Amino acid sequence: MLLESPLANQPPAVRLLDSDWLLRRADALEAAESQEARQALALPSRRELERNYPEAFVDISIIKALPRGTHGELPIGSVSHAWQGPAHADPNGDALCALASALRKAQQGELPKQQLNWDGKGAKGYQKLPPRVGIFLAWSSLYQHVLDAATGSMIMPRSYAEEAAFLTALTTVQVWFVHQMTFVVQINLGSRGETRGWWNVEHAWSMIVKPNSQLAWPMILNVDSGGIRSAVRVPPMAPDALERLLKTKAWTAPTVDMPLVVRLYRETFLTVFQDSTFLNYKRSDWGDAEFAILAEGMHLWTEALKINLGDNLCGDQGAIAVATAVKAGALPSVEILGLYRNQLGAAALRAFADAIAAGGMPALQVLSLDGNRATKALEKPKPAEDGAELKRWVEAKAAVDELRAACDARSVVLSTTAQEREEHWQANRLVAKGVGRTEHLEHLAPRKRLQGAFAAVVATNRIQRMLNRNSHRS
Repeated sequence: MLLESPLANQPPAVRLLDSDWLLRRADALEAAESQEARQALALPSRRELERNYPEAFVDISIIKALPRGTHGELPIGSVSHAWQGPAHADPNGDALCALASALRKAQQGELPKQQLNWDGKGAKGYQKLPPRVGIFLAWSSLYQHVLDAATGSMIMPRSYAEEAAFLTALTTVQVWFVHQMTFVVQINLGSRGETRGWWNVEHAWSMIVKPNSQLAWPMILNVDSGGIRSAVRVPPMAPDALERLLKTKAWTAPTVDMPLVVRLYRETFLTVFQDSTFLNYKRSDWGDAEFAILAEGMHLWTEALKINLGDNLCGDQGAIAVATAVKAGALPSVEILGLYRNQLGAAALRAFADAIAAGGMPALQVLSLDGNRATKALEKPKPAEDGAELKRWVEAKAAVDELRAACDARSVVLSTTAQEREEHWQANRLVAKGVGRTEHLEHLAPRKRLQGAFAAVVATNRIQRMLNRNSHRS
Protein backbone atom coordinates (compact mmCIF):
# COMPACT_ATOMS: atom_id res chain seq x y z
CA MET A 1 0.00 0.00 0.00
CA LEU A 2 2.59 2.48 -1.10
CA LEU A 3 0.21 5.45 -1.28
CA GLU A 4 -1.90 4.60 1.76
CA SER A 5 -1.08 4.49 5.47
CA PRO A 6 -0.30 0.91 6.47
CA LEU A 7 -1.58 1.49 10.01
CA ALA A 8 -3.32 4.27 11.90
CA ASN A 9 -1.02 7.23 12.61
CA GLN A 10 1.64 5.89 10.26
CA PRO A 11 2.49 7.78 7.06
CA PRO A 12 2.28 6.17 3.61
CA ALA A 13 5.58 5.11 2.10
CA VAL A 14 5.11 7.40 -0.90
CA ARG A 15 3.17 10.55 -1.65
CA LEU A 16 2.60 11.81 -5.18
CA LEU A 17 2.90 15.48 -6.00
CA ASP A 18 0.06 17.32 -7.72
CA SER A 19 1.13 18.53 -11.15
CA ASP A 20 -1.08 21.63 -10.79
CA TRP A 21 0.84 22.68 -7.68
CA LEU A 22 4.20 21.87 -9.25
CA LEU A 23 3.44 24.02 -12.28
CA ARG A 24 2.45 26.98 -10.11
CA ARG A 25 5.61 26.58 -8.04
CA ALA A 26 7.74 26.45 -11.18
CA ASP A 27 6.06 29.60 -12.52
CA ALA A 28 6.91 31.44 -9.31
CA LEU A 29 10.47 30.18 -9.46
CA GLU A 30 10.88 31.30 -13.08
CA ALA A 31 9.64 34.77 -12.12
CA ALA A 32 12.12 35.10 -9.25
CA GLU A 33 14.42 38.09 -9.70
CA SER A 34 17.42 36.88 -7.74
CA GLN A 35 19.34 33.71 -6.96
CA GLU A 36 18.27 33.99 -3.33
CA ALA A 37 14.62 34.15 -4.36
CA ARG A 38 15.02 31.09 -6.59
CA GLN A 39 16.61 29.12 -3.78
CA ALA A 40 13.78 30.11 -1.45
CA LEU A 41 11.30 28.67 -3.97
CA ALA A 42 13.21 25.45 -4.61
CA LEU A 43 11.09 22.37 -4.07
CA PRO A 44 10.88 21.51 -0.35
CA SER A 45 11.38 18.00 0.96
CA ARG A 46 8.41 15.88 1.99
CA ARG A 47 8.42 16.78 5.67
CA GLU A 48 8.35 20.52 4.93
CA LEU A 49 5.65 20.08 2.28
CA GLU A 50 3.44 18.16 4.70
CA ARG A 51 3.90 20.88 7.29
CA ASN A 52 3.61 24.01 5.12
CA TYR A 53 2.14 22.98 1.77
CA PRO A 54 -0.16 19.98 2.22
CA GLU A 55 -1.94 20.97 -1.00
CA ALA A 56 1.23 20.00 -2.91
CA PHE A 57 0.20 16.35 -2.73
CA VAL A 58 -2.54 14.70 -4.75
CA ASP A 59 -4.86 12.35 -2.89
CA ILE A 60 -5.15 8.76 -3.99
CA SER A 61 -8.90 9.19 -4.52
CA ILE A 62 -8.21 11.94 -7.06
CA ILE A 63 -5.67 9.76 -8.87
CA LYS A 64 -8.23 7.00 -9.16
CA ALA A 65 -10.78 9.41 -10.62
CA LEU A 66 -8.48 10.96 -13.24
CA PRO A 67 -8.90 9.80 -16.86
CA ARG A 68 -6.66 7.05 -18.16
CA GLY A 69 -5.05 6.60 -21.54
CA THR A 70 -6.26 4.61 -24.52
CA HIS A 71 -4.44 1.48 -23.42
CA GLY A 72 -5.11 2.11 -19.73
CA GLU A 73 -2.05 4.30 -19.08
CA LEU A 74 -2.09 5.81 -15.61
CA PRO A 75 -2.04 9.58 -14.97
CA ILE A 76 1.13 9.03 -12.93
CA GLY A 77 4.66 10.02 -13.82
CA SER A 78 8.04 9.46 -12.21
CA VAL A 79 10.99 11.85 -12.45
CA SER A 80 14.64 10.92 -12.72
CA HIS A 81 17.35 13.57 -12.28
CA ALA A 82 20.83 13.82 -10.81
CA TRP A 83 20.73 15.24 -7.30
CA GLN A 84 22.88 18.32 -6.72
CA GLY A 85 23.79 17.14 -3.22
CA PRO A 86 22.44 15.19 -0.24
CA ALA A 87 21.28 18.36 1.55
CA HIS A 88 19.00 19.36 -1.32
CA ALA A 89 18.38 17.54 -4.58
CA ASP A 90 17.59 20.66 -6.62
CA PRO A 91 18.62 23.78 -4.64
CA ASN A 92 18.24 26.21 -7.56
CA GLY A 93 15.06 24.73 -8.97
CA ASP A 94 16.60 23.79 -12.33
CA ALA A 95 15.09 20.30 -12.37
CA LEU A 96 11.69 21.62 -11.25
CA CYS A 97 11.57 24.13 -14.10
CA ALA A 98 12.67 21.47 -16.58
CA LEU A 99 9.96 19.13 -15.32
CA ALA A 100 7.29 21.83 -15.57
CA SER A 101 8.29 22.65 -19.12
CA ALA A 102 8.16 18.98 -20.13
CA LEU A 103 4.73 18.48 -18.54
CA ARG A 104 3.28 21.56 -20.21
CA LYS A 105 4.55 20.66 -23.66
CA ALA A 106 3.26 17.10 -23.36
CA GLN A 107 -0.10 18.32 -22.01
CA GLN A 108 -0.48 20.80 -24.88
CA GLY A 109 0.63 18.35 -27.56
CA GLU A 110 3.73 20.36 -28.52
CA LEU A 111 6.33 17.57 -28.54
CA PRO A 112 7.73 16.58 -31.97
CA LYS A 113 6.17 13.10 -31.91
CA GLN A 114 2.79 14.57 -30.98
CA GLN A 115 2.60 16.17 -34.44
CA LEU A 116 1.00 14.59 -37.47
CA ASN A 117 3.54 13.03 -39.84
CA TRP A 118 6.32 13.29 -37.27
CA ASP A 119 8.18 10.42 -38.97
CA GLY A 120 7.78 11.74 -42.50
CA LYS A 121 5.65 8.71 -43.35
CA GLY A 122 2.23 10.01 -42.37
CA ALA A 123 2.31 8.77 -38.76
CA LYS A 124 -0.32 10.00 -36.35
CA GLY A 125 0.83 12.09 -33.44
CA TYR A 126 1.04 10.69 -29.93
CA GLN A 127 -1.73 11.70 -27.56
CA LYS A 128 -1.63 14.62 -25.12
CA LEU A 129 -0.68 14.02 -21.52
CA PRO A 130 -3.68 14.56 -19.19
CA PRO A 131 -4.04 18.10 -17.81
CA ARG A 132 -3.53 16.82 -14.26
CA VAL A 133 -1.25 14.00 -13.13
CA GLY A 134 0.41 12.69 -10.00
CA ILE A 135 4.20 12.89 -9.91
CA PHE A 136 6.69 10.67 -8.09
CA LEU A 137 9.81 12.70 -7.32
CA ALA A 138 12.01 11.04 -4.71
CA TRP A 139 13.14 14.26 -2.99
CA SER A 140 9.57 15.25 -2.10
CA SER A 141 7.73 11.94 -2.35
CA LEU A 142 9.95 10.19 0.22
CA TYR A 143 11.11 11.30 3.67
CA GLN A 144 14.63 12.73 3.79
CA HIS A 145 17.13 13.46 6.55
CA VAL A 146 17.68 17.17 7.15
CA LEU A 147 21.36 17.90 6.48
CA ASP A 148 23.47 21.02 6.76
CA ALA A 149 24.00 22.41 3.24
CA ALA A 150 27.55 23.55 3.97
CA THR A 151 28.93 20.58 5.88
CA GLY A 152 26.53 17.77 5.09
CA SER A 153 26.23 16.98 8.78
CA MET A 154 22.99 15.71 10.25
CA ILE A 155 20.56 18.32 11.60
CA MET A 156 17.43 16.21 11.94
CA PRO A 157 17.21 12.50 11.12
CA ARG A 158 14.07 10.79 9.97
CA SER A 159 11.78 9.75 12.80
CA TYR A 160 11.12 6.07 13.46
CA ALA A 161 7.87 6.15 11.48
CA GLU A 162 9.47 8.16 8.69
CA GLU A 163 12.39 5.74 8.52
CA ALA A 164 10.03 2.78 8.20
CA ALA A 165 8.14 4.55 5.40
CA PHE A 166 11.40 5.48 3.68
CA LEU A 167 12.78 1.93 3.75
CA THR A 168 9.56 0.53 2.28
CA ALA A 169 9.66 3.17 -0.44
CA LEU A 170 13.36 2.64 -1.16
CA THR A 171 13.03 -1.11 -1.61
CA THR A 172 10.04 -0.68 -3.93
CA VAL A 173 11.33 2.36 -5.83
CA GLN A 174 11.58 0.41 -9.10
CA VAL A 175 7.78 0.28 -9.27
CA TRP A 176 7.51 3.90 -10.38
CA PHE A 177 10.00 3.53 -13.22
CA VAL A 178 9.34 -0.01 -14.44
CA HIS A 179 5.56 -0.11 -14.44
CA GLN A 180 4.42 -0.02 -18.05
CA MET A 181 1.42 2.18 -17.28
CA THR A 182 3.35 5.08 -15.70
CA PHE A 183 5.27 7.63 -17.75
CA VAL A 184 8.82 8.76 -16.94
CA VAL A 185 10.51 12.16 -17.27
CA GLN A 186 14.29 11.80 -17.53
CA ILE A 187 16.08 15.08 -16.76
CA ASN A 188 19.73 15.14 -17.78
CA LEU A 189 20.82 18.77 -17.52
CA GLY A 190 24.47 19.26 -18.41
CA SER A 191 24.74 15.48 -18.89
CA ARG A 192 25.07 15.17 -15.10
CA GLY A 193 22.73 12.22 -14.99
CA GLU A 194 24.94 10.04 -17.15
CA THR A 195 27.64 10.06 -14.47
CA ARG A 196 25.34 9.14 -11.58
CA GLY A 197 24.46 5.64 -10.44
CA TRP A 198 20.83 6.27 -9.49
CA TRP A 199 20.05 8.09 -12.72
CA ASN A 200 21.47 5.22 -14.77
CA VAL A 201 19.53 2.52 -12.99
CA GLU A 202 16.31 4.55 -13.17
CA HIS A 203 16.97 4.99 -16.89
CA ALA A 204 17.50 1.23 -17.25
CA TRP A 205 14.30 0.43 -15.33
CA SER A 206 12.34 2.77 -17.56
CA MET A 207 13.48 1.03 -20.72
CA ILE A 208 12.40 -2.50 -19.85
CA VAL A 209 8.76 -2.69 -20.95
CA LYS A 210 7.31 0.78 -21.46
CA PRO A 211 4.76 0.61 -24.30
CA ASN A 212 5.30 2.69 -27.41
CA SER A 213 1.98 3.43 -29.07
CA GLN A 214 0.73 6.43 -31.02
CA LEU A 215 -2.65 5.77 -29.39
CA ALA A 216 -1.07 6.68 -26.04
CA TRP A 217 0.77 9.71 -24.73
CA PRO A 218 4.60 9.55 -24.78
CA MET A 219 5.66 7.22 -21.98
CA ILE A 220 9.30 8.30 -21.75
CA LEU A 221 10.24 11.98 -21.98
CA ASN A 222 13.81 13.23 -22.11
CA VAL A 223 14.93 16.71 -21.05
CA ASP A 224 18.51 17.76 -21.79
CA SER A 225 20.47 20.47 -23.57
CA GLY A 226 18.79 19.43 -26.82
CA GLY A 227 15.33 20.27 -25.52
CA ILE A 228 12.31 18.16 -24.61
CA ARG A 229 11.35 15.13 -26.65
CA SER A 230 10.22 11.55 -26.47
CA ALA A 231 13.25 9.62 -25.27
CA VAL A 232 15.16 7.35 -27.57
CA ARG A 233 14.40 3.80 -26.53
CA VAL A 234 17.40 1.66 -25.65
CA PRO A 235 17.28 -2.12 -25.21
CA PRO A 236 16.72 -3.61 -21.76
CA MET A 237 20.13 -4.42 -20.36
CA ALA A 238 20.87 -7.83 -18.91
CA PRO A 239 21.46 -7.65 -15.13
CA ASP A 240 25.16 -8.50 -15.44
CA ALA A 241 25.63 -5.80 -18.08
CA LEU A 242 23.95 -3.18 -15.92
CA GLU A 243 26.05 -4.16 -12.90
CA ARG A 244 29.20 -3.64 -14.97
CA LEU A 245 27.93 -0.20 -16.01
CA LEU A 246 26.95 0.88 -12.50
CA LYS A 247 30.43 0.11 -11.17
CA THR A 248 31.72 2.96 -13.33
CA LYS A 249 29.21 5.54 -11.99
CA ALA A 250 29.23 7.89 -9.00
CA TRP A 251 27.28 7.05 -5.83
CA THR A 252 26.69 9.02 -2.65
CA ALA A 253 26.71 5.78 -0.64
CA PRO A 254 28.22 3.14 -2.96
CA THR A 255 28.46 0.35 -0.40
CA VAL A 256 24.74 0.66 0.37
CA ASP A 257 23.02 2.01 -2.73
CA MET A 258 24.73 0.04 -5.48
CA PRO A 259 24.17 -3.47 -4.05
CA LEU A 260 20.54 -2.52 -3.39
CA VAL A 261 19.76 -1.28 -6.89
CA VAL A 262 21.67 -4.15 -8.52
CA ARG A 263 19.51 -6.58 -6.58
CA LEU A 264 16.33 -4.65 -7.36
CA TYR A 265 17.19 -4.49 -11.05
CA ARG A 266 18.01 -8.19 -11.23
CA GLU A 267 14.75 -9.15 -9.54
CA THR A 268 12.85 -6.70 -11.75
CA PHE A 269 14.41 -8.08 -14.93
CA LEU A 270 13.72 -11.67 -13.91
CA THR A 271 10.17 -10.86 -12.90
CA VAL A 272 9.40 -9.15 -16.19
CA PHE A 273 11.12 -11.49 -18.61
CA GLN A 274 10.27 -14.74 -16.89
CA ASP A 275 6.56 -13.91 -16.98
CA SER A 276 6.15 -11.88 -20.17
CA THR A 277 4.40 -13.62 -23.04
CA PHE A 278 4.45 -10.73 -25.54
CA LEU A 279 7.43 -8.41 -25.97
CA ASN A 280 6.94 -5.60 -28.45
CA TYR A 281 10.07 -3.63 -29.41
CA LYS A 282 8.86 -2.65 -32.85
CA ARG A 283 10.09 0.62 -34.40
CA SER A 284 12.78 1.33 -31.78
CA ASP A 285 15.53 2.33 -34.26
CA TRP A 286 17.80 -0.38 -32.89
CA GLY A 287 20.80 -1.49 -34.91
CA ASP A 288 23.48 -4.13 -34.48
CA ALA A 289 24.83 -2.75 -31.19
CA GLU A 290 21.38 -2.65 -29.59
CA PHE A 291 20.51 -6.16 -30.79
CA ALA A 292 23.76 -7.41 -29.25
CA ILE A 293 22.62 -5.90 -25.93
CA LEU A 294 19.26 -7.65 -26.31
CA ALA A 295 20.94 -10.95 -27.11
CA GLU A 296 22.95 -10.91 -23.88
CA GLY A 297 19.77 -11.07 -21.80
CA MET A 298 17.63 -13.28 -24.05
CA HIS A 299 18.44 -16.43 -22.11
CA LEU A 300 16.24 -14.95 -19.36
CA TRP A 301 13.24 -14.43 -21.69
CA THR A 302 11.94 -17.84 -20.72
CA GLU A 303 8.19 -17.36 -21.13
CA ALA A 304 7.98 -15.14 -24.23
CA LEU A 305 5.55 -16.56 -26.78
CA LYS A 306 5.54 -13.68 -29.25
CA ILE A 307 8.35 -11.19 -29.86
CA ASN A 308 8.13 -8.29 -32.27
CA LEU A 309 11.50 -6.83 -33.30
CA GLY A 310 10.27 -5.53 -36.64
CA ASP A 311 10.86 -2.12 -38.18
CA ASN A 312 14.34 -1.74 -36.73
CA LEU A 313 17.83 -1.27 -38.19
CA CYS A 314 19.43 -4.61 -37.32
CA GLY A 315 21.96 -5.98 -39.80
CA ASP A 316 23.90 -9.22 -39.99
CA GLN A 317 26.06 -8.62 -36.91
CA GLY A 318 23.15 -8.01 -34.53
CA ALA A 319 21.05 -10.82 -36.01
CA ILE A 320 23.93 -13.27 -35.70
CA ALA A 321 24.22 -12.34 -32.01
CA VAL A 322 20.52 -13.18 -31.57
CA ALA A 323 20.85 -16.42 -33.57
CA THR A 324 23.87 -17.42 -31.47
CA ALA A 325 21.87 -16.86 -28.28
CA VAL A 326 19.00 -18.89 -29.73
CA LYS A 327 21.30 -21.75 -30.63
CA ALA A 328 22.60 -21.70 -27.04
CA GLY A 329 19.06 -22.12 -25.67
CA ALA A 330 17.55 -18.63 -25.52
CA LEU A 331 13.83 -18.08 -26.27
CA PRO A 332 12.73 -21.65 -25.48
CA SER A 333 9.02 -20.79 -25.53
CA VAL A 334 8.77 -18.33 -28.41
CA GLU A 335 6.16 -19.25 -31.00
CA ILE A 336 6.18 -16.13 -33.19
CA LEU A 337 9.28 -14.04 -33.93
CA GLY A 338 9.09 -10.91 -36.05
CA LEU A 339 12.32 -9.58 -37.57
CA TYR A 340 10.63 -8.01 -40.59
CA ARG A 341 11.78 -4.73 -42.14
CA ASN A 342 15.29 -4.78 -40.71
CA GLN A 343 18.53 -5.05 -42.71
CA LEU A 344 19.30 -8.76 -42.47
CA GLY A 345 21.44 -10.19 -45.25
CA ALA A 346 22.39 -13.69 -46.31
CA ALA A 347 24.81 -14.19 -43.39
CA ALA A 348 22.05 -13.50 -40.86
CA LEU A 349 19.64 -15.91 -42.53
CA ARG A 350 22.26 -18.65 -42.59
CA ALA A 351 22.89 -18.09 -38.87
CA PHE A 352 19.18 -18.54 -38.12
CA ALA A 353 19.07 -21.61 -40.36
CA ASP A 354 21.92 -23.12 -38.35
CA ALA A 355 20.26 -22.25 -35.03
CA ILE A 356 16.89 -23.69 -36.04
CA ALA A 357 18.47 -26.83 -37.49
CA ALA A 358 20.30 -27.28 -34.17
CA GLY A 359 16.99 -27.19 -32.27
CA GLY A 360 16.96 -23.53 -31.27
CA MET A 361 13.56 -22.03 -30.40
CA PRO A 362 11.90 -25.47 -30.10
CA ALA A 363 8.37 -23.98 -29.87
CA LEU A 364 8.75 -21.70 -32.93
CA GLN A 365 5.78 -21.63 -35.30
CA VAL A 366 6.21 -18.44 -37.35
CA LEU A 367 9.34 -16.52 -38.38
CA SER A 368 8.70 -13.24 -40.24
CA LEU A 369 11.60 -11.84 -42.27
CA ASP A 370 10.08 -9.78 -45.06
CA GLY A 371 11.54 -6.39 -45.88
CA ASN A 372 15.16 -7.37 -45.16
CA ARG A 373 18.06 -7.09 -47.60
CA ALA A 374 18.08 -10.79 -48.40
CA THR A 375 14.33 -11.23 -48.81
CA LYS A 376 13.89 -7.97 -50.73
CA ALA A 377 16.55 -9.08 -53.22
CA LEU A 378 14.33 -11.99 -54.23
CA GLU A 379 11.38 -9.71 -54.93
CA LYS A 380 13.13 -8.76 -58.19
CA PRO A 381 13.65 -11.20 -61.09
CA LYS A 382 16.98 -12.97 -61.29
CA PRO A 383 19.46 -10.67 -63.04
CA ALA A 384 20.26 -11.87 -66.54
CA GLU A 385 23.92 -10.83 -66.62
CA ASP A 386 26.85 -11.76 -64.44
CA GLY A 387 27.97 -9.13 -61.95
CA ALA A 388 27.58 -7.94 -58.39
CA GLU A 389 23.80 -7.79 -58.61
CA LEU A 390 23.53 -11.39 -59.79
CA LYS A 391 25.97 -12.51 -57.09
CA ARG A 392 23.86 -10.84 -54.38
CA TRP A 393 20.69 -12.42 -55.77
CA VAL A 394 22.19 -15.91 -55.87
CA GLU A 395 23.60 -15.54 -52.37
CA ALA A 396 20.27 -14.32 -51.02
CA LYS A 397 18.34 -17.17 -52.67
CA ALA A 398 20.75 -19.75 -51.30
CA ALA A 399 20.39 -18.32 -47.76
CA VAL A 400 16.59 -18.16 -47.98
CA ASP A 401 16.45 -21.72 -49.33
CA GLU A 402 18.70 -22.93 -46.51
CA LEU A 403 16.56 -21.22 -43.89
CA ARG A 404 13.33 -22.45 -45.47
CA ALA A 405 14.63 -26.02 -45.46
CA ALA A 406 15.50 -25.74 -41.76
CA CYS A 407 12.04 -24.28 -41.04
CA ASP A 408 10.22 -26.89 -43.13
CA ALA A 409 11.99 -29.65 -41.23
CA ARG A 410 10.50 -28.25 -38.04
CA SER A 411 7.09 -27.28 -39.54
CA VAL A 412 7.90 -23.62 -38.95
CA VAL A 413 6.20 -21.09 -41.24
CA LEU A 414 8.76 -18.75 -42.81
CA SER A 415 7.17 -15.58 -44.17
CA THR A 416 9.34 -13.62 -46.57
CA THR A 417 6.72 -11.23 -47.97
CA ALA A 418 4.51 -8.66 -46.26
CA GLN A 419 1.40 -10.52 -47.41
CA GLU A 420 2.58 -13.76 -45.82
CA ARG A 421 3.48 -11.96 -42.62
CA GLU A 422 0.08 -10.32 -42.33
CA GLU A 423 -1.62 -13.64 -42.89
CA HIS A 424 0.34 -15.59 -40.30
CA TRP A 425 1.01 -12.76 -37.85
CA GLN A 426 -2.67 -11.83 -37.62
CA ALA A 427 -3.86 -15.43 -37.55
CA ASN A 428 -1.55 -16.19 -34.65
CA ARG A 429 -2.22 -13.02 -32.68
CA LEU A 430 -1.79 -13.95 -29.06
CA VAL A 431 -3.57 -10.93 -27.67
CA ALA A 432 -6.44 -8.66 -28.50
CA LYS A 433 -5.57 -5.42 -30.25
CA GLY A 434 -7.69 -2.33 -30.31
CA VAL A 435 -8.60 0.94 -28.68
CA GLY A 436 -9.25 0.60 -25.00
CA ARG A 437 -7.77 -2.89 -24.68
CA THR A 438 -4.65 -3.43 -22.62
CA GLU A 439 -4.15 -7.19 -22.63
CA HIS A 440 -1.21 -6.81 -24.98
CA LEU A 441 0.54 -4.49 -22.53
CA GLU A 442 0.22 -6.60 -19.42
CA HIS A 443 3.79 -7.79 -18.96
CA LEU A 444 4.41 -7.59 -15.24
CA ALA A 445 2.61 -10.42 -13.49
CA PRO A 446 4.87 -11.29 -10.52
CA ARG A 447 6.51 -14.66 -10.00
CA LYS A 448 5.62 -16.29 -6.70
CA ARG A 449 9.22 -17.17 -5.95
CA LEU A 450 10.23 -13.52 -5.83
CA GLN A 451 9.39 -11.92 -2.54
CA GLY A 452 7.28 -8.97 -1.99
CA ALA A 453 7.89 -5.54 -3.33
CA PHE A 454 7.34 -6.35 -6.95
CA ALA A 455 3.86 -7.60 -6.16
CA ALA A 456 3.00 -3.90 -6.42
CA VAL A 457 3.97 -3.94 -10.09
CA VAL A 458 1.25 -6.21 -11.40
CA ALA A 459 0.21 -5.27 -14.91
CA THR A 460 -3.45 -4.34 -14.68
CA ASN A 461 -6.31 -2.40 -16.16
CA ARG A 462 -7.43 -1.23 -12.74
CA ILE A 463 -5.42 1.27 -10.74
CA GLN A 464 -6.69 -0.25 -7.51
CA ARG A 465 -4.72 -3.43 -8.19
CA MET A 466 -1.51 -1.43 -8.48
CA LEU A 467 -2.09 0.87 -5.56
CA ASN A 468 -3.77 -1.33 -2.96
CA ARG A 469 -1.40 -4.29 -2.85
CA ASN A 470 0.81 -4.97 0.18
CA SER A 471 4.49 -4.43 -0.53
CA HIS A 472 7.18 -6.00 1.63
CA ARG A 473 10.60 -7.21 0.60
CA SER A 474 12.54 -9.76 2.57
